[in-house]
Amino acid sequence: MTVEVMSLTAEELPLTAEEVLLTAEVMSLTAEVEQLTAEARPLTVETVQDEFFGLHIPTECPGVPTEVLHPKKTWTDKDRYDQQAQDLAKKFHENFKQFDHVTKDIAEAGPTFRG
Repeated sequence: MTVEVMSLTAEELPLTAEEVLLTAEVMSLTAEVEQLTAEARPLTVETVQDEFFGLHIPTECPGVPTEVLHPKKTWTDKDRYDQQAQDLAKKFHENFKQFDHVTKDIAEAGPTFRG
């Protein structure tokens, strides 16, 4: 695995200290998640669908704290998360306009946004 590290000043980093620490914690779980993936053990778990990106997120995963499975739960400011997710979904749709030749099913599989 290759990890690219960027050097940012505090002004360039749009995260609070709490978010940086949480990001480090999430990154430390990578090995456990990779191990589960490598084992390819079928898991039957309940999922919830992310409102912006349509991803089905497991409500639990062996070896992973449940509070980090859903991205919104990792943000202190839930309204800020919603705005950032909304902005990202909108950018996705703007960029995807260049692929107007794809089928409707593919086009509708992307993120959703209000507005």
